[in-house]
Amino acid sequence: MRRAVLLSGLLLAATPAWRESPVLAAAGADLDTAALIVSANHLARPEPARIPRRSIAAFQDYLATLDPYSRYLTPQDVAARRAVGAAHRGVGALVTESPEGLLVVPLQGSPAAAAGISGPSLLLAVNGRTPPADVDDLRVLLDPLGEVDLTLRDLVTGQRATRRVPLRAFEIPPVETLTVSGRTIIRLHVFESGRTVPALRAALARAAAGSGAPVLDLRYASGGDLLEAIDSVSLLLDRAVPVAVTRDGTGRETPFRSRPGQSVVAPVVYILVGPQTASAAEVFVRALAHWRYGFTIGQTTYGKCVAQKTFPLPDGGGLVLTTARILDPAGTDCAGKGLTPDLPVAGNIHDTARVLRTLDTFLDDARVVCRAAPLPNRRAAPQAAPQAEDELGWKNGVGRMRPVALNGPGGTTQLCLMPPLPAAAAAALRREQAKTATSPLDLRHAPPAAPAAVPPPAITRPVPTRDAPKVPSKAAAAPPPARDDATDPAAPLRPTNRDD
Repeated sequence: MRRAVLLSGLLLAATPAWRESPVLAAAGADLDTAALIVSANHLARPEPARIPRRSIAAFQDYLATLDPYSRYLTPQDVAARRAVGAAHRGVGALVTESPEGLLVVPLQGSPAAAAGISGPSLLLAVNGRTPPADVDDLRVLLDPLGEVDLTLRDLVTGQRATRRVPLRAFEIPPVETLTVSGRTIIRLHVFESGRTVPALRAALARAAAGSGAPVLDLRYASGGDLLEAIDSVSLLLDRAVPVAVTRDGTGRETPFRSRPGQSVVAPVVYILVGPQTASAAEVFVRALAHWRYGFTIGQTTYGKCVAQKTFPLPDGGGLVLTTARILDPAGTDCAGKGLTPDLPVAGNIHDTARVLRTLDTFLDDARVVCRAAPLPNRRAAPQAAPQAEDELGWKNGVGRMRPVALNGPGGTTQLCLMPPLPAAAAAALRREQAKTATSPLDLRHAPPAAPAAVPPPAITRPVPTRDAPKVPSKAAAAPPPARDDATDPAAPLRPTNRDD
């Protein structure tokens, strides 16, 4: 995952670029034990003899050659870790790294929001000085302060302002509900064990009482607990279907399915995504998109499909190791390849009102498009769907459509594509355009085609662009130690460990 931690009150949901820590030469590190843990658990399964042990710096350098996310933690690093949900003294803002600098997203009710920081902003100065480019350095700068002057440029309005923000105790919510242009938006920040599911369930239940399909905002969701993401997506899937598969260094695969009987709202939901959407958040989005319960809008996601675990060391330090690849429901390894949204939005991804207008325009212009060649019968629709989807618009960028079987001229049956509208609107559109009463053929759970056998890609970081912020490799903090899943021992579909 992209680690999410609270440092001096800033939720740092990025994976900062790894830089050698000044305490890497600390004495007492048990590198022999660390090397054995790496050999037994890392995805690459390196031989212990190949792992250097002359210094922690050399050990850390070797981990960096295995993948961008594995790293050694000093005892000081471990001691500095804090749970995301606990109350901490700080400004209460989500901070991530981007090509332009540090991106600040204030949280509701936080000191940052109270000081007048109203939306996603670029940090320009801290107490009148150029801010550090790395979130770790920002933490060090803010730790001793009681208040701080932050100069920011609002990424929606372009306005520049300096705000004095006090540092005080603030609890980071995993889910927030916002209102933008009169529409309710459910924003997910992080998938945190035991906290995200109940918060998301409550938000979805409130949304279900309203009109229209829910809008989920995962543009700033950088990951979290894999099983919490699976439990969260179960709130939107109506039966136990494949969500993801982890594959470790021995080739052993562990399937994950949605939990049955958890659904809160009927599909479809609209999902806002962007370059900061990563890791467990991508698992969540990919599952909904694969089974066609989610219609994605925004920009291509980050593309991090490997899992990490944290292992404690005898000296009080730790190891964060990449232990498995994460495959999507189609069995595809998406490492280094982000999810392209159904409805791409060019330009400013932070302007929520503009993104929603793009969605509304698409839905207003939506039409049912049918394949000219009739089907021999309705039972042939699942086999014909992939070819028809290519023919009818999935390749032309107008947005992914949902297959339906409609009665055609002369008693024939046609395979058609329609936008993923809520049920009532979809039925009205079919009646208006097809002029016939028929039920949609639900292809959402049709078994996906087996992917072609290809060698797994190397674990690399996607190349940053202006639309896809770089995601560095050293985190200010990381997930809690590897542990058994004790949150719901009665759940038969859940594996017995948690991956991040």
